[in-house]
Amino acid sequence: MSPHTIKIFVSSPGDVGEERLVARQVVDRLQGQFGGFLRLEPILWEWEPILATADPQSQIVFPSQADIVICILWSRLGTPLPDKFRRDDGTTYASGTEFELEDALRAHRERGVPDLLVYRKTSEALVSLEDEALVQQRMAQRRALHYFTNRWCRAGDGSFQAFFHEVKDTADFELKLEQHLSKLLQGRLPSSLAGEIAPAVIWTSGSPFRGLLPFEAAHRAIFFGRTQAISEAKELLLRQAASGNAFLVIQGASGCGKSSLLRAGLIPTLTTPGVIEEVGHWYSAVFRPGDSAPEGAMEALATALLSALPGLREIGYNSHGALAGLLRDAPQHLAPVLRAALERGKGPAGASSATQREARLVLGVDQFEELFTAENMNEALRRGFVTALAALSQSGMVWVIATLRSDFYPSFAAMPEFVKLKGHSGQYDLLPPAPGEVGRMIQHPALAAGLRFEVQPDTGQSLAEALQETACNHPHSLPLLEFTLDELFKRCGDQRLLTFTAYHQLGGLEGALGRRAEEVFQSLPTAVQRGVPALFRSLATVDPTQRLSGRRLPKAQLASDAQESFALDAFVAARLLVVDHDVRHETRVGLTHEAFLHAWPRLREWIGEEMEVLRSRARITERAQWWRSENRNPALLLEDTASLQEAETLSLLREKDLDPTAREFVSESQRRQKRKGRMFLWVILAASLMVVAFAVAGWLRAGIKDINRPDLGLGLALCLVSGPVAVRLWRQCQPQSDLLLLSKDAWLTGFTLAGATGLLMFGFWMVAGNRFLSYLGVNWSFFPMVLHTLVFVAKLKASRRAMSAALPHANLSEWWSVLRWHRLAERAELICIFMTAFYSTKGIMGLVLGFTNPAEFLM
Repeated sequence: MSPHTIKIFVSSPGDVGEERLVARQVVDRLQGQFGGFLRLEPILWEWEPILATADPQSQIVFPSQADIVICILWSRLGTPLPDKFRRDDGTTYASGTEFELEDALRAHRERGVPDLLVYRKTSEALVSLEDEALVQQRMAQRRALHYFTNRWCRAGDGSFQAFFHEVKDTADFELKLEQHLSKLLQGRLPSSLAGEIAPAVIWTSGSPFRGLLPFEAAHRAIFFGRTQAISEAKELLLRQAASGNAFLVIQGASGCGKSSLLRAGLIPTLTTPGVIEEVGHWYSAVFRPGDSAPEGAMEALATALLSALPGLREIGYNSHGALAGLLRDAPQHLAPVLRAALERGKGPAGASSATQREARLVLGVDQFEELFTAENMNEALRRGFVTALAALSQSGMVWVIATLRSDFYPSFAAMPEFVKLKGHSGQYDLLPPAPGEVGRMIQHPALAAGLRFEVQPDTGQSLAEALQETACNHPHSLPLLEFTLDELFKRCGDQRLLTFTAYHQLGGLEGALGRRAEEVFQSLPTAVQRGVPALFRSLATVDPTQRLSGRRLPKAQLASDAQESFALDAFVAARLLVVDHDVRHETRVGLTHEAFLHAWPRLREWIGEEMEVLRSRARITERAQWWRSENRNPALLLEDTASLQEAETLSLLREKDLDPTAREFVSESQRRQKRKGRMFLWVILAASLMVVAFAVAGWLRAGIKDINRPDLGLGLALCLVSGPVAVRLWRQCQPQSDLLLLSKDAWLTGFTLAGATGLLMFGFWMVAGNRFLSYLGVNWSFFPMVLHTLVFVAKLKASRRAMSAALPHANLSEWWSVLRWHRLAERAELICIFMTAFYSTKGIMGLVLGFTNPAEFLM
């Protein structure tokens, strides 16, 4: 049997555009529920082909011709109608809303149809006090509305003759309208069909659940549970725009749905015709500050503006570099540029009725925390970016909405530019969804896709209820909930039934993500598995306050060979990693959601082992970006031994983890240290020559009678030692010297050199120590010998540890520990050598004088 058509007329003034949109969404949702037997036909003027040749009221179906009429009132009664619309007694209607209500009520009294539902919104209306005429107009409208509702609802004796439902906000309206409309539609079904309706499939684009990905504008039809948040955020943004600063930051914990709220909720609502009366048509763009790495957040902002406003190219801004320069250097001059671009642009199709109203751009800055987590940012760039956003939001033509992880808010609050930008009311705290909202997130998308949830026969609990209960016990688990639902969808089969069996196989809500990741990992060949820790280590990062998050890198940097590409593709196919493109159309890879960092036990273990590496990389990258932003100022290069050692180690053993700027920064620091080392060596040599010269002069005056063969032998021994000393001094000037000696390919060489030098010095102290120090009258010659013996043992231990640490895939922290031992032993041994040289100056001078006067020497 063919479905029966039900016409649903929505009547309302222009101040409830958001509620009109919600009413349309409720009708669409109920169409899926009753789709097999009823065809719901919503009548809203925004979706009608209103022509310019007649008034709108004459071109739409009258309420009396509909089956159900929904009237929504708030603070206004609406605009007057032409004189041709009159009552039977000749009086005119105060507005189109008044005409529509009376037309529907008259038809109902005559024929019993349409059913009439009236809703009155009770929240406070926002009016700007800057326009006095507008304030007076709104007050007159409000008085007219009060007069109309009192006259309509009450009879002459004061008794009620009609009824309307009070709703406190948009979310309350949605809930009540869906309940009321569903009951009315149930009553229009044959009694034999009531309660046996199979839902119609209105979502046919694959899974209605997003897994770890955020909802986008294209998924608006399956985005549920956030009506109240959308309404509250919209009202805050309207207040900000009225104050001349259209900026709003939505902050909340990781996993509470900020990105989805922005992309699939708030921006699509704002840009729907009629929701914001003053705006004729909208342009929109959403981007992340890290979208343009390594160029920076300013280039990402410029690219988003160019993609949203074609008029910018028409006025000469043909590249994101030129526009980024304006944003960076002269943001105060943005307003005329934006105005010219908006005037040249064209509104979306169907906006002809609003062409006289102004155009606006709504700009979404998703994951605002990337100003701190992106490794191409520094303090100056952050402040410049926020300043550019302030210029946009205060231009009167751009509304800016940012999403921010709440644990990063203290970092932003320390920026005066950000505090000034958000003001007192430019912040919306997104809380975890309430139980009822979680239920709608689970059941409504399933209903749209024609899915059913299994019910346990013994308890009567459905899988949807079990999921809702578990999700409510973990308030920040929305990504895990969506991922679990998506996995259940993949296992639902042709019967489109989501079962408890599949749910338990997944490991429940908490184990589904970790189990899926482990399945992908175990499916890889053993040789490929070895490279997976490095892959995910590269995609994780920590900010300066040690908070763990994800980052995106070029695919070519992550997958340099076939095995790495195989592993990468496997995790991308499982939707655990996501692939996108930056402004240069370069393929980039990142974590689908940061929940992945904590949900997979194996990954938590890998990250825990490499936290020191992540911290080191973050520090070096931040220093590198600071150096780059200051035009590669040499004063900002690494100087202290510990920092340079850390950078050298990371560059040699984890080169793929560093971006090109960081690698260049480390290389320049090494070259600078090498130049300083050479200079230090020449200073030491020059000082030594001066000491020798003064010593020679002194002994020449005293004569050469005290010079004998033992002294010459001692000098000869020191000459033998001077070779390794010079080599060691020179090696201190070479970049990555210790790393090369301790690398897995040359550890034996390092051990041999260390041992040979140590043995030589040990032998020297044993043979010549007593006689050497007797010249000075000192009787503690065994102390330097014991000291050098300990130094040699320390170097031997360091070399052995280097051998064990040089095994494949060694932990970088072990390398640093080895290097610390090696550096310490190196410094101690040099001290011993210089002590030898200092105490044996007489022996060296004896050798010199012996060569200058052989006759005296041979006597």
